[in-house]
Amino acid sequence: MEYNKEKLQLFFLKVEGQHEKINKSVKDIYDACAKPEEKEVVLELIYTLDKYVTEHFKDEEFLAEITGFPKLDFLKKDHEYFRAVYYRLRYHYNYYDENAKDYKYVCMFAIHLAKTLEEWLKFHLKTLDKELVKYLQEKIFED
Repeated sequence: MEYNKEKLQLFFLKVEGQHEKINKSVKDIYDACAKPEEKEVVLELIYTLDKYVTEHFKDEEFLAEITGFPKLDFLKKDHEYFRAVYYRLRYHYNYYDENAKDYKYVCMFAIHLAKTLEEWLKFHLKTLDKELVKYLQEKIFED
């Protein structure tokens, strides 16, 4: 498959930067949940985290697909697994809507989500993402 290496290099750097944004969002959720007056901030952080994760998975899968990453199917399945867990959490707490009056339940969801993402990312980054990064560095940075 033909592709422009310079554009892929920039795209790769964008994807790597998304990891930092996701990790920061997780930390921000923990911090906001420590303050009961921050309910609206927590809800906004959840929406932001949802956007980051959705965008990141799509971008990562695009890079893997366009460069022929041999474990693309595993990567997609891993991402799909996390999405399924995320949606189950969101459904379970059912306090995701903006009309939630009880901050305690909003924070239960937010902390559960943040902890789940934090643990899943630790594993994902050390396994498939590590392999993908190595593969991409060889494929798009080396001649």
